[in-house]
Amino acid sequence: MAQAEKGCIGKRSRLKCKALVEVKRICTMHHLMNALLCAAFYVSKVVPSICHFVYGIGTKCKISEHEYQILLFLAFVIYTKNRKATSWYHYLSNVILYTKLANFALFYWTGPIYAIAYATVVIVVCCVFPEPVFNGPEAVLYFRGSNPMQEISQQKGTVWLIEFYANWSSTCKHFAPIFADLSLKYALPNLKFGKLDVGRYPQEAQSFRIDNKLVTKALPTVILFRDGKEVKRLPVADSYGRVLPYHFTELTISQMAFEVQQKLGYPGKRKCLAVSVVT
Repeated sequence: MAQAEKGCIGKRSRLKCKALVEVKRICTMHHLMNALLCAAFYVSKVVPSICHFVYGIGTKCKISEHEYQILLFLAFVIYTKNRKATSWYHYLSNVILYTKLANFALFYWTGPIYAIAYATVVIVVCCVFPEPVFNGPEAVLYFRGSNPMQEISQQKGTVWLIEFYANWSSTCKHFAPIFADLSLKYALPNLKFGKLDVGRYPQEAQSFRIDNKLVTKALPTVILFRDGKEVKRLPVADSYGRVLPYHFTELTISQMAFEVQQKLGYPGKRKCLAVSVVT
């Protein structure tokens, strides 16, 4: 049984939908509260009324040289870690994460009690306003039945690009909008995109040699199937079964999808397909 939601028709509409979805992704209480947490230490130090209330009357309300050094180190860490960001949203998430860590260090330098209070607020905000999951337009089948791979093997002559993912994986969360956008660009009647939750189907993960442990580097794994048989996968593993480091970007996956699409035939008119759930 399939439940479908309407997508957007036409390339221009798809771009508008994408832009609207991306704006909505950051217009949330999660991002608002985290923006306040990121600015917490700086504001508490430079705004006199807040500074005197938090640190006491007579405190010099300015950033010290040591605190500037920590902020410069934060900028270096953000630059280093974000070189492998999969998207602008992933970049923003990294900025928020490392800025909060820097705030914790700065508050701890000022006094452990401030660091404890800040960490408590961060935990509360994380629980009350968790990071929203991607909910934009896509042409992706989410497998829900007792035998999810049967849908792939039954459709002869159809190529499937399947993402094996886990809901708890931050890498999978950041890759979700990229995979969704690619599905809208390259999906054809005989080139379909699908997603399979390895947390719900651990036997499928084991069957395709995908490590689904919490510290795994194998998620997400994208496998290309033709006539129900695996043709190619990313990331790849070495002869010992160890997953080789791989950087997922829209370009790397789109190259795979584009090559397959050209072999299968490219229709003159593109359209956004429906979002479906196979049960």
